[in-house]
Amino acid sequence: MLYFVNMVQTGQLILSPLETILLVVDIQKDFLGANPGFVFHDAKIDTSGMREMVNNSLVPFILYSLKEKTHVAYVQAEYPAGKFPNPYGRLCSASPGTGFYAIDKIPEAEKVKIFSKSEYDIFTNQDLARNILENNITNAIVAGITTTSCINAALSSTLAPSGLRLIVPKNVVGHRKEQEEKAQTILASYSNAENQRVMIISDWRQIIYR
Repeated sequence: MLYFVNMVQTGQLILSPLETILLVVDIQKDFLGANPGFVFHDAKIDTSGMREMVNNSLVPFILYSLKEKTHVAYVQAEYPAGKFPNPYGRLCSASPGTGFYAIDKIPEAEKVKIFSKSEYDIFTNQDLARNILENNITNAIVAGITTTSCINAALSSTLAPSGLRLIVPKNVVGHRKEQEEKAQTILASYSNAENQRVMIISDWRQIIYR
């Protein structure tokens, strides 16, 4: 695959914006909100690292992708109440917890497509898969939270369109602090030169749209 060869030789990953989609997963208030009423906050989970990732890395990457006219989609979790045991029973089951955190305020956010999911795997949404096929997209950059659940589910999905290459910049995925070792193990499991389906890179700034 040429994009793997390019990466090895130059340290940059050159992608066609017309053939690439940035998938932004689960950047929602129930996961990231720092006020009472949001599920992770009420469960006493430290989400400061994930918020820092969103504000310092993911938002600039979305802005860059939109500027370069790359396809961008937000994937929004909408789970039925009681899907998970307490204290997560109302996770992403109602407003305002289902609302986006920070990314909906991005200029030109109205150009972003929004897809919902009720399972970990983003590709269970058939409209998303159809959109990828109809637009002849061959590269999907996967960003968002959490590395150990929905991001991992996307990378291991058997429902992703055939031939779709998945790219994960490490600085635009996040997870709980106590899951750091597990998250790094997951990313390392895909960091294999022989893996032609998933590519893990260090920084979104290595991506050049051209």
